[in-house]
Amino acid sequence: MNKKLRISLGLAGLLTVLTVIQVIAGASFDFGELPGAPPEGEANWVAWNDQGEISDGFPLEILTEDNTNSKLGENIGYSEYGDGDTNVEWWIQIENFFYLPRTSPFSDNIYFIFGGLGDTYSGSLWQYTIDQWIITESATEHFPEDVITFSGEACPIISVQPIPEPVNPEEGRTFSFSGTMPGVTYHIYRSQNASGANNGASNGQYFYIDTVTIPENKNLYVYTDNTPIQDGPAWYLVIQADPDSNAIIGCHSEEGIPTNVTMGEFTAFYDDEKSVVVLEWETVSETNIVGFNVFRGTSETLVGSVKINTAIIPAKQPGSPVGDIYTFEDADVVDGQTYYYWIEILTNDMSDQTVGPKSVTIPEPAWFYYFLPLLFN
Repeated sequence: MNKKLRISLGLAGLLTVLTVIQVIAGASFDFGELPGAPPEGEANWVAWNDQGEISDGFPLEILTEDNTNSKLGENIGYSEYGDGDTNVEWWIQIENFFYLPRTSPFSDNIYFIFGGLGDTYSGSLWQYTIDQWIITESATEHFPEDVITFSGEACPIISVQPIPEPVNPEEGRTFSFSGTMPGVTYHIYRSQNASGANNGASNGQYFYIDTVTIPENKNLYVYTDNTPIQDGPAWYLVIQADPDSNAIIGCHSEEGIPTNVTMGEFTAFYDDEKSVVVLEWETVSETNIVGFNVFRGTSETLVGSVKINTAIIPAKQPGSPVGDIYTFEDADVVDGQTYYYWIEILTNDMSDQTVGPKSVTIPEPAWFYYFLPLLFN
């Protein structure tokens, strides 16, 4: 068993009293550090237990870091909270699981997957299992040397939470997520339990609703939840899954920030039949987007490029946490020339962004290549 009491034996008498209080209050904690000591805000986690599994490694119910004293805000479950020193640790209140034996001790495993965030830890994953949980232990520590470290995909980015209820319930609730891999399978989980502190956060307890596989050549997925749902806001999480076993193998999605995470895929190609360059781009969220401009140049630098749309291309979902897909055609091109394209994102707070460039070379006419050898005979 990995558990060890952190409180010294000299406080055994006080611990006994505290244990009684904790059992009554249901506030027992398990906590620990991750290898590499990622700082606060640089990791998230999902946890589940044997009682809450659909199949091995495939949870029906999950808890996230937001479940730990969620009334205080998000991400408290991975922070310096509750430690009294400068250590950044994960914290969980295991008894907050809905599916959980209520006798103690029990030997059902508690499983964790931690996902790294930010530039330094993105793609880092950690795995840990608590093999026995005793409710009468008021605070138990777990150690980084027992945590398995491995690599995986970066956490997906999900559109702004919470998702409000639709005006027309038959339309369902739509959100988008990006940063995903084409052909990869993801589980979708939903929470309808607010933290209770009117802070816009869920209580970190989510239940499975669906599984989707990202289409090829896409890195943005728009999902509509049409499953039965009670009135009120809803929060969603997306987690990478093994397509064969459905076991969770990745970290849960993080909320996108509208002012710096707005674009999904951006492509440019030449359409031979129409003799035009076709630009296609996707947005992840349009909470802060007003519209777009398209710029074209003959070098890889934006300086010297020109705007080629005559009027602003308006956002299709302005003010919405979901994105959309856009197409623009450029017919004013010259054979044999290479062009570079940028999309300018216009925002309502003037924090405009530019993505690109994407290059396209216009092919020479077929007759040119056919007759060229004859010129030299």
